[in-house]
Amino acid sequence: YDADIELFNKVLMGSISEEVLGDRERMIQGLLTALKKVDTSGSYHSIGLDTFKQVLRAFFPSKLESAMSALHESVKVQDGMVRYMELFDDDEEMNQTQFMEALMDQHVAEISEYVQGLEDVLLRIPETEKNRFPNVTSEACSLNIIRDVISRYDQTKTAAEL
Repeated sequence: YDADIELFNKVLMGSISEEVLGDRERMIQGLLTALKKVDTSGSYHSIGLDTFKQVLRAFFPSKLESAMSALHESVKVQDGMVRYMELFDDDEEMNQTQFMEALMDQHVAEISEYVQGLEDVLLRIPETEKNRFPNVTSEACSLNIIRDVISRYDQTKTAAEL
């Protein structure tokens, strides 16, 4: 099982958009930037474990505690410090670190779950709200309806995000 292969398969089958790759890259770069901001070690690229955990929690505020624990457990700690740049490097055989593998697994799973939840809500619209949305079918609906569904499904979304 590999997160990259799973992602490729889901994109190939059309269950998630290939734009997820760009989202993944932005997530990685954003996390790396957040870690660099708290790094006071100079060129060592290391921070304390507690600081690392705080950055993860701030960067991923909606992650379940079990997902956070999996990320914490995937990190090698030396003398209470996390060499965070090493978390993003592949080994000599081009394998991702345990941290990156866990992060990518979670990313694919979270997006798949989110998409499935939206699809479930969209598919129920014709049954539950025919009066409110008379032109909705299971095959097509307007962007306004999709925005409404997203705002109901994910109440953390702001108007600008919708």
